[in-house]
Amino acid sequence: MGIKAFFLSTLTSKKLKPPRKFDTFESLVIKSKFGKNDVTVLGLYRLPKTVSGEYALKLESDFHDILAWANLQTNFVVIMEDLNLDRLEPQLKEGKVLCDLEDVYGLSPTRITDKSQTLSDVILTNKPELFNEAVVYDPSISDHSIVKGIMSENAINHLEK
Repeated sequence: MGIKAFFLSTLTSKKLKPPRKFDTFESLVIKSKFGKNDVTVLGLYRLPKTVSGEYALKLESDFHDILAWANLQTNFVVIMEDLNLDRLEPQLKEGKVLCDLEDVYGLSPTRITDKSQTLSDVILTNKPELFNEAVVYDPSISDHSIVKGIMSENAINHLEK
């Protein structure tokens, strides 16, 4: 598995090196500018694994470390993730880990529905007011849907001269 991100070549952006290698998930970090806002975009992927015991503590610690670091980079953070944690089950440890992070860092999911069977692919942000809409698209090529956030501001394109 892995993480992939597409940014227009005319969009000012650069890949950042995370503060360290994380054992519990893969990460891809991009710093960009969306409208007037500098933004740190985190792409996170975690292999499906039971969340319990020491692993649960390590996972929470790793999440806190990367989110605290991302918040130091810019005051606008967008997290696109496939963490294989079901946000719709906050009474279970895996859902509680995700919900606790949302509380601590002031994150909000861009979309939650009553019809979802699980909610493991999410976009979280500390600036939900900058998003007009979130859309889920099922390309029928995977057991995961594509989650897309539509922002109220356009990205600034810098064309080469």
